[in-house]
Order: sequence, then structure tokens, then C-alpha cells
Amino acid sequence: MIRLFRMLLRLYPERIREVFGEEMISVWERTWAERKGKGLVVWAGFCAAEIAALMWDALRSRVGGKERFVMIDGNRDDLPEEVLQAEQQVAALVTQMVSAIAGHKFEEARRCSNQEREARERLRSLREKYNLGNEPGLA
Repeated sequence: MIRLFRMLLRLYPERIREVFGEEMISVWERTWAERKGKGLVVWAGFCAAEIAALMWDALRSRVGGKERFVMIDGNRDDLPEEVLQAEQQVAALVTQMVSAIAGHKFEEARRCSNQEREARERLRSLREKYNLGNEPGLA
């Protein structure tokens, strides 16, 4: 089953796998082992739910294209401070959301997702204001 999970991680864009892949595998392996010891029904339900959630999130990350995940790297000194802050806010919310999902705190993940959507819209507006488009920093 863990092999299947590793294969399904390939559905995510490469950059997301690079940043979050090992953490996702670690959480999956730990939780998978815990659930397996609680009986076949609990284990099978966990596997089905997690695989479905992974496939859905991977699809969302691909459909959302460059707007879905923000990765901050490289020299960002050329950007206005409010754009940098907006990018950092989006990145922090993505990290919080991934952590919440990994911890099975789905209400918190949903809250982070809603906040992330608002923060992305603000970032999009700021990038438009400064005629930046979807330049580096959006991966």
C-alpha cells in the first residue's frame, strides 16, 4: 500500500513533490501503521479516504496551475515589499494547510484553504498593480 501511495505522489507537480513529498510519505507511513493495527475496516477506510484525498488534491494542484502553490526562492529583492509579504503569507498558509491535512485536522485545513484563496487573490491583485504577471515565485 505504501508503494501505491508513493506512486500516486507522482500525480503532484514536481516542485510540490520536492518540497512536501518526504513529509507526506513519512506521515502516511506512520498513520498507515497505526490504522493497520486497528482492524481491517478502519485500515481499509483510512486507505480509501487518504488515496481519494491525495488524488483530489493532486488534481487541484495541476488544474490550478501556477496559481495553486507559491514557492519562494531565488533573489526576490527586486519586488515591492507588499508583494513579498503577500507571497510569504500565501506560502505560510500553504504550509499550515499541509500540516493540518497531515495531522487530520480537516476543519483547520479548510480554514487555511479559505484564507489561502483570499491571500492568493490579494497577491494576484498586487502583482497586477505592479505589472508583474506570474513571474518567478509562483511555481
